[in-house]
Amino acid sequence: ISELTGSQFETPTYFLASFNPLHVQDALWAFISGINAQYGAVALLLIFLGFAVAWRRDWRTTLVLTIACTASLLFLVVYPNESDVGRYRLLASWIAVPLLGALTPRLRDGLTGGLTYAALLAFLAVNAGLTFESQRAFLSHASGEGGRWVIDAVRPFVPPGSVLVTDWLDATSLAYGAYVDGSLPGRIVVSDDQLRADLYRHWTNGRRVFILVNPRDVPQIPGARDVASLDAYHELFEVQP
Repeated sequence: ISELTGSQFETPTYFLASFNPLHVQDALWAFISGINAQYGAVALLLIFLGFAVAWRRDWRTTLVLTIACTASLLFLVVYPNESDVGRYRLLASWIAVPLLGALTPRLRDGLTGGLTYAALLAFLAVNAGLTFESQRAFLSHASGEGGRWVIDAVRPFVPPGSVLVTDWLDATSLAYGAYVDGSLPGRIVVSDDQLRADLYRHWTNGRRVFILVNPRDVPQIPGARDVASLDAYHELFEVQP
């Protein structure tokens, strides 16, 4: 329950605070600044114009879509424990697509309509190609990036049937190896930022239990044996019965 609700980071409190109407102006500014950064000032003006056009066509659909895509911005402006706020802006930037599309004139049949449709598709295809070309760096990653390395690093030290406890960041990668692609089979991955060694000691009755920590934050764990140093930020310990 603690993990799912985020209560150890006071997330429920900030979630309730996001319903405070005083934060609406902050959320609106986050939307404006985010859209401007993604699409530019001209597109920002066109998006607001597209909102007005879409509202006139179908205000119910427009209202639902707008709320669904921007509600997370209210949480964004009140929650201080998140360094990567871009994830909360993602849906808000996507809403630009249908709102810009609302400005597209309804095409008619016939030669004129067909040519206009073809020209529109060509414009969008060229623009998409140029965008992908300019952002190719986002689609390629160095071999050392990501969580694959930590999966490979712990595999020799943590045998199948063992429990591996770590914080949520590395637990995500390790759980992928244990439960998705099978590169870390037979291990039980536990995400716990509190490192309750006394609790883990009870688990040693039936399994070997390992803890992966940042040695700069946790240089030693009482009742645990230092097994290996994976790198400067990952130290592996084994809990003793």
